Amino acid sequence: MRGFGIALSGLIGALLIHQPYLSFLFLFVLLFIIFKEEKNKRFVLLLLVICLLFAFRSYAVERMNLSNLTGEEESLSGKIISLPTIDGNYLSFQFQLRNEIVQTQYRIKTEEEKSSLQALQPGMSCSLTGQLKEPNYERNPGSFNYKEFLRKQNIHWIFTPKEFPHCVNQSLTFLDYMKQYRQKGLMEIAERFSHPSIGIVQALIFGDREEIDSDALAAYQILGLVHVLVVSGLHVGVILAFLFWSLIRLGLTREKAIIGVLIFLPVYVLLTGAAPSVLRASIMTAFVLLGFLLKRNISPLNSISVAFLLLVFYNPYFIFHIGFQLSFVISFGLLLSSQLLTKVFKHTVSRFIALSLIAQLISFPIILYHFYHLSLISFLVNAIFVPIFTMVILPLTFFCFFISLIVPHIAKPFLVVHDMVITVVHASLQFIEGLPFASIVLGQTNELFICIYYVAIVYLLIHIEKVKKVSLASVRYALPLVFLLLFQLSLPYLSPYGHVTLIDVGQGDSILIEFPFRKAVYLIDTGGIVSFSKEEDWQIRKNNFEVGQDVVVPILNAKGIRTIDKAILTHGHYDHIGGFQAVANNVKVKEMLYGKSDKLEEDEKQFLNEAHLKNLKITFVARGEKWTKDGFPFYILGPTGTESSKNDRSIILYTKLGGLTWLFMGDAEQEAESNLLKYGRHLQADILKVGHHGSKTSTSDELLERVHPKVALISVGGNNTYGHPHEEVVTRLQAKGIVVLRTDEHGAIQFKFTRNKGNFK
Repeated sequence: MRGFGIALSGLIGALLIHQPYLSFLFLFVLLFIIFKEEKNKRFVLLLLVICLLFAFRSYAVERMNLSNLTGEEESLSGKIISLPTIDGNYLSFQFQLRNEIVQTQYRIKTEEEKSSLQALQPGMSCSLTGQLKEPNYERNPGSFNYKEFLRKQNIHWIFTPKEFPHCVNQSLTFLDYMKQYRQKGLMEIAERFSHPSIGIVQALIFGDREEIDSDALAAYQILGLVHVLVVSGLHVGVILAFLFWSLIRLGLTREKAIIGVLIFLPVYVLLTGAAPSVLRASIMTAFVLLGFLLKRNISPLNSISVAFLLLVFYNPYFIFHIGFQLSFVISFGLLLSSQLLTKVFKHTVSRFIALSLIAQLISFPIILYHFYHLSLISFLVNAIFVPIFTMVILPLTFFCFFISLIVPHIAKPFLVVHDMVITVVHASLQFIEGLPFASIVLGQTNELFICIYYVAIVYLLIHIEKVKKVSLASVRYALPLVFLLLFQLSLPYLSPYGHVTLIDVGQGDSILIEFPFRKAVYLIDTGGIVSFSKEEDWQIRKNNFEVGQDVVVPILNAKGIRTIDKAILTHGHYDHIGGFQAVANNVKVKEMLYGKSDKLEEDEKQFLNEAHLKNLKITFVARGEKWTKDGFPFYILGPTGTESSKNDRSIILYTKLGGLTWLFMGDAEQEAESNLLKYGRHLQADILKVGHHGSKTSTSDELLERVHPKVALISVGGNNTYGHPHEEVVTRLQAKGIVVLRTDEHGAIQFKFTRNKGNFK
């Protein structure tokens, strides 16, 4: 237990500059517990020293994490240090300059160029000309913070080359050769295996998940099964056991065979990408093997504690890596629960079930923190599929890989069997993940709440170990954990605050309205990317960016939204409705509102028919209709149904939220504005959602004079090809003293309100 205490003090020190208040709290609790249990002042002093040492190390790493570039540089020379990834017409890799690393992203121009770029390898030296830009920050609540993700890898810039010259292999290091061997191994798998086996084989042998289908990977994550795709202790054990057996068969003594395994161990780490789980397993294995050589018994808990301290001291940013978190939390948890497993659970089957249940229990707060989901059947899924991966897929994968290399002419039937197994497993997981009771969205939570979850989990496990028997009476020890889950589930319904969020969907519209106490949730449009040209086969990416799935749904998940009461789709242009399918697939939509018209176009009819086939309630609305929800009035001011264009057939919505009046214009242009001014002679609004992204054909002087808004909201993509918002519109708004808030400049725009007041955050 002392090793665990030292590891915990190192973690607290590493976190001190990132979470000072929380770290001081846990340091105090740790020291209090240790002193109370052992009455050992020297050990308490040691923990303080370890904590300070790691705090200084973390502080030094943070201070040194600065860029030497100004952003004006156009010519860069350096070395490719990561595996170049080509996905459709998109190339990316990390580029090592003299003093820092930049993330390089290049749009491939022709199919011939793509073919030539397939020859790129890690270690190649290149001289590139292009442009530097800063990575995107967290532009929406609960969205992925790409800028912070790169910063924790000491990367501060994205470099976009204008063209790609010839790169050369020169001055290669041992590390470069290892990366090239790894790349060759991945390419061998891509050539010899077929979809969907490629991604699984690459993940299980070389630790690369890039080729796994995005829908299948999402099922693994949501069901809490993603750990089976990580190269970890089991993989390391299989490889090293085979190597040890081979060396013994060659006539080496046990001692020399162990030395051979120790020499191979760092090579294997590099070949599998040096992921945190591999590093942990390899360091622990090295300690066990050294113990054999030195005739010393090194406990697993001490070896994992040393592994943790070494890795965190080497790179304090590891503690923010989800793979690192899951690997160490599960390993520590199972080791600390070893007495519970041996004393309370006597039979092999019950012990295996308890092992799986404890692993799921220990890992769920981390999965919840990162993915906002709680899988309700992860225990059952793990109980079924972990043995399948351990006893069937993993050995079959290694067997198929090696036999395809050694005797490829007899490998085909085995590869066919492998494909069939993976296809069935993926289909089963995606079916289970799609079940309505498979998981529940709990929403985003903070670090303190995650720590409280772990306190409840430790409380449960300690008391089960004390009673030495699992019974209905022991369920009471799980009540704190159940209470925490119910409390988080209820939080939105306890909050007196509502929110209006103008989501940053790029060039498009999507506005989320959450009522106080979560009485209702409305979503006005869902964004969508408009494509002007059909991509050729070589340009198509495996996992194309989709606004609904990659922007809107994560925001809904982060906010714990499981139901949308009204999806108000203003009109049929793709940048307003393109993301609706993804939203409807992930969230229950009670009702969809669409504008009445006698001129629906074919694409609108197709869209509405698809919604109807999903049994969605569709309500067509027009000017003059109104409703009230929880005391908040909503009025439809357009369309009339006779407008000549899709934009002018937009639903125009008027409401009062937080003591302010709001006018949402959709993509309304001159015709719709003219009709609105004739109809609403006394129309006034404090907040104007500017029509058609601020185009020249909208937001006339007449409209502004009549509405007289104080704030104008513009949903628009940065550097868009349309030139939105038009300079004349922005000048017109500013000349009237109207505050202009734009998603391209501010990211998501949020308004927090109660019944009669509110403010922009």
